Amino acid sequence: MHCVVTGGAGFIGSHLTERLLNDGHTVTVIDNCSTGRTANLDHIAGSPDLTILIKDVADAFVTAAASDVRATTMNVGSDNTYSVDRLVELLGGDVEYIRKRPGEPDCTFADTTRIKELLGWQASVSFDDGVDKMLENISYWQAAPVWDKATIADATAGWFKYLKD
Repeated sequence: MHCVVTGGAGFIGSHLTERLLNDGHTVTVIDNCSTGRTANLDHIAGSPDLTILIKDVADAFVTAAASDVRATTMNVGSDNTYSVDRLVELLGGDVEYIRKRPGEPDCTFADTTRIKELLGWQASVSFDDGVDKMLENISYWQAAPVWDKATIADATAGWFKYLKD
């Protein structure tokens, strides 16, 4: 069974999450960390059956679920644009440049107008702070695939064949 634990980074929620994982369930934790702490999940963070949604994304999901809004697509985002170069700068480490592919946009932007108007939601965590928080909890993603030039080319081979420069 796939279980959702709201407040899963709290004292009780983290113990419930651990129990559900031990019982063989897949668990998604949603927590804005207003009283919970991600450290409460450190001992189970490496589980492949655990997904943790923290802060703004969790708040947006819970706000949407508690609303009367239905059958509407809303973007969750920081209400600004950021380059991959900026993300790389914040992450640090070695950089390998991959040329722009045909049809690839110069910039992407999550238009958050609808979620602000319909739900009164807006991001409370800056992009830089969000990256810092992700790096603090990087062990959660230790089983994630490592992308390099070859794996990116393979994974996106079909994406751009129908697009033109």
